Amino acid sequence: MSRREVDSLGYPCHSERSLCHPERSRRIDPKSYHFTGYPERSQRILFTFYFLLFTLLFSLPLNAQFLTPLSSEMNRQMEYRIIQSKSSYFTVIKPYLQNDSLVPVQYESPVKENNTWINSKLFHQSLVEVDSGDFYLFLDPAFDFSLGQDNSGRRTFTNTRGFNAGGRIGSKFAFGTNFYENQAIFPDWVHNGIRNKVIPGQGMGRLKQQTWDYAHSSGYVSFSPVTKLNIQLGQGKNFIGDGYRSLLLSDAAYNYPYSRFSFISNRFMYSWMLGIVQDLSISKGVDQYTYGKRMISSHVFSTNIGSALQVSIIKNTVYDNPDTTGKFSPRFEEFNPVMLPVSSGRSHSVWGMNVKMMVSKHWWLYGQAAFDNLTGKDNMHTGFQLGSKYYDAFGLKGLYLQTEYNGIETETYTSGNKSFQWMHFGEPLAHPSGNNFSEGIFYAVYTWKRWQFSSFTRLSQVYKKNVISPGNKFAFPTMSNGRTIHNNTQLNWFMNPKTTAHFSLGYIIHQDEVAGIKSTQNMIYFSFRTALFNNYLSY
Repeated sequence: MSRREVDSLGYPCHSERSLCHPERSRRIDPKSYHFTGYPERSQRILFTFYFLLFTLLFSLPLNAQFLTPLSSEMNRQMEYRIIQSKSSYFTVIKPYLQNDSLVPVQYESPVKENNTWINSKLFHQSLVEVDSGDFYLFLDPAFDFSLGQDNSGRRTFTNTRGFNAGGRIGSKFAFGTNFYENQAIFPDWVHNGIRNKVIPGQGMGRLKQQTWDYAHSSGYVSFSPVTKLNIQLGQGKNFIGDGYRSLLLSDAAYNYPYSRFSFISNRFMYSWMLGIVQDLSISKGVDQYTYGKRMISSHVFSTNIGSALQVSIIKNTVYDNPDTTGKFSPRFEEFNPVMLPVSSGRSHSVWGMNVKMMVSKHWWLYGQAAFDNLTGKDNMHTGFQLGSKYYDAFGLKGLYLQTEYNGIETETYTSGNKSFQWMHFGEPLAHPSGNNFSEGIFYAVYTWKRWQFSSFTRLSQVYKKNVISPGNKFAFPTMSNGRTIHNNTQLNWFMNPKTTAHFSLGYIIHQDEVAGIKSTQNMIYFSFRTALFNNYLSY
């Protein structure tokens, strides 16, 4: 057979798999990146990358690593451990990866030899825990039982039941999963802020009278070749940054399926994530595809400069794939693991930078910047963050102080194409307030043995709600319009530090001012809960 009777991939021209077959050639666009016929050079690059990746996965010894629950309580424990170990651990991506030398700091909870089984399980250990060396499994109840009443006499409650489980099989795989079933009556500022029946961060619910009924779950599998490479497949959330908020990708929206590949060394880290999010607005109007899915990617490069400075470059992109009919046409640019600008006109990217500087042993300064339309033709829109974390503040062990400022311009994360909004389930994928606002956060926590006192204060100013500029047909939603002051002060006692089960007595002051009219709610509450994920209900 002559060279002219085979195509560039080596298939005979009469074969339907051949690029020169008449039927196949009619459906191939030489300029397309579709897998049904993208350029040969791009195909070879992509094939080489995945071949090397899977060769590495199955040829290296693996050590399983758990993911720390994505909660502010666990984040503080992990960061305090990083300080104690003087580690150069990269903190820009959460949830954190645990290993033998880096586990959450537990409160004083020694298991005495004469402890009974019931005492150990209630106050020190997981409910079910099996460790045979090659196999490890734990299972714990997860719950939130809360009662509250505000100054108008309105009574609120949360009734959450579920479980949290995880394990390790051999030295190759670690996994985790949880599930929650919920009923709740929320305070007015939360109830009135619910849009499209989506409970903030917890999925869609059903409303019967004043009670919301909803459920949510998550899970992951983690692979860790040696200590350099980690691969995750899961349904959950991710967080980029060192602050209480993230201006790039936060855990404020609902769970979504994702995969993450991370290479980590002492000097630098490179991470690449692919995910699938859903846009509730696509199902409205003339579109026929209910709850349209879209593909997102996130590239993060982070490096340690000396022992005190950590700098990260981030690129987040949303693609119009699948389209509004539900057809998925993968393109090379979407599966490209290299952080490069995308200019196909079928995507929307938000670039960012994250910086963390260690001023002293226990004092961190951090900052973040978001640049929307950095490489496009339209005007660039930005967001900025500046914050401080102080552990064992003023020499008092257990005292944690955090201050943070966030400001995001109008139209950041937005697009004239509704498929390109940086959203999931009708919620922002970055800051829960959307854009066009400024915010100050003050957070103090003091921990002594199993006791904890905390105070969280948020001051925010939303300048105008649902701003629509010429050429921006689809506005990005904001949670509220006007000024908001929110303070939540609580006293906690941790019954079981291992499972984060604790009792809380708290008092909330929430004040909104819209068009010069103030409304204030004061609420006292009591709860028994596990702190295994963040609830962003302060707005």
